[in-house]
Amino acid sequence: MSTTVTVVSQNMAYSGLFTSSGERDPHRWEGLMSTIDSHEPDILLLQEVGKWEDHNRQPIARAEDALGMRMVGITTRPAGGGTALMIRPDTIKWEQWEDRYSDQTLHGFGVGVLRLPGLDTPLATISAHLNPFSAKAAVEEGQLLVARSYRYGGLGVIGGDINHFSHHDDPSAIPNPDHIPPYNRSSRWITTDAGDVLPNRAVGRALRLGGLTDVAVRVATETSNTDVLAPTGRGRCRVDQFWVTPPLVPAIVGYAHHPHEYSDHSLITMGLDTSRVDLDAAIPEWI
Repeated sequence: MSTTVTVVSQNMAYSGLFTSSGERDPHRWEGLMSTIDSHEPDILLLQEVGKWEDHNRQPIARAEDALGMRMVGITTRPAGGGTALMIRPDTIKWEQWEDRYSDQTLHGFGVGVLRLPGLDTPLATISAHLNPFSAKAAVEEGQLLVARSYRYGGLGVIGGDINHFSHHDDPSAIPNPDHIPPYNRSSRWITTDAGDVLPNRAVGRALRLGGLTDVAVRVATETSNTDVLAPTGRGRCRVDQFWVTPPLVPAIVGYAHHPHEYSDHSLITMGLDTSRVDLDAAIPEWI
């Protein structure tokens, strides 16, 4: 049995079913399903799935059928975003779905406690969609997700639409803030006392302070390939990110982002070799 697990994250943009004005958009669904399926995910993290629980949950059934995957859990909030976690049942098993803190975030979240091939310790897996309107609010949401990512033995993945800058990016990939819509600029940039406008890295720094590693930054550092730090959305920032707890860092075997026409966010992928997980790096107990 292969010990390499493929994790995919995709912001579906209005559930993959509607336009930004709320009109039905029948042309994107098949493209999204085909794009996701082409990367053969074992674990799939989705954002903006708020309408998947409408109409007797038919979109969930359609997605399971199209992808050959199983829905572990989905959260929806009044803001309409929602997050979801799906698995390929042939390779991944699930034990728990914890959504008790979902109402503490704008778009909701849950923790899937998953069993991976070759690992006795479960993986806490979180599809994240942090608050886009306030870096301060997103920091608080991120701190909550950090805590939950360690909860079930210390192996944790947070992936999705982080909506803010990481602690580090390729300087050449940072857009000119003068060319950014003001509603994005107000939350993703800060003004210094000297009047300089700089990327607001508070969210990325909070995640890093929690001991998490930005997978794209890790791969860029190890391979000297800064292309992996390219923007992932129409907002021209690398907002779609994977973060992992310390035991998973040596298990990272790949990262890539894949722009396509069916969403305003790129699809991102990560490979984890479970035979390389460093269980000695896990926190000894939950206190």
